Amino acid sequence: MRLEHLFFNLAVAIAVGMVYQWKTGRDPSVIIVLVAFLPDLDVVVHGGVHLLAWFSGITILFSHGSFHNILALALFSLGLAFIASRFGVPFRDACLCVAIGYATHLVCDAVAFNKFTDLLWPLVPVATEPVPYSYHPDLFGIAQGSVLVVAISLVLLAALARTLREGSGWIRNYTAPRFG
Repeated sequence: MRLEHLFFNLAVAIAVGMVYQWKTGRDPSVIIVLVAFLPDLDVVVHGGVHLLAWFSGITILFSHGSFHNILALALFSLGLAFIASRFGVPFRDACLCVAIGYATHLVCDAVAFNKFTDLLWPLVPVATEPVPYSYHPDLFGIAQGSVLVVAISLVLLAALARTLREGSGWIRNYTAPRFG
């Protein structure tokens, strides 16, 4: 999943932001959108590790999917929240929003690729049996049309609900976010 992650995370961010604004008077939910592709950094890291292993001759156990589990979710959430807190974002807000955005990505991948057990590593061993691959991008290789339609529909539904509740002023949080 490529483009779909952005839209699913945006739909979740709009809904979470509505509740967060109502409960705390703050809306850090743009962080959920910003981390939409964070778990896929394992592709970049895997490429670098593979290149390093090729040059050095050392075999390193790292592959695509290494960041697609709850351990990586916890580590990235705490690490990025610590960094964001140095820039004025409350630690709890950043940690929660990174975790929600990261989890949204993981759940979308688990549904698309039918790999639910991998999410719970290291609590549950990773599945060794090959799983059926059910996702096939058909829009220029960046999205599957039917999945993208669902994601965009969820964005529109969340935006409508939030606009009915708060008016259109909430939109400025995604063009000029304020965290304090």
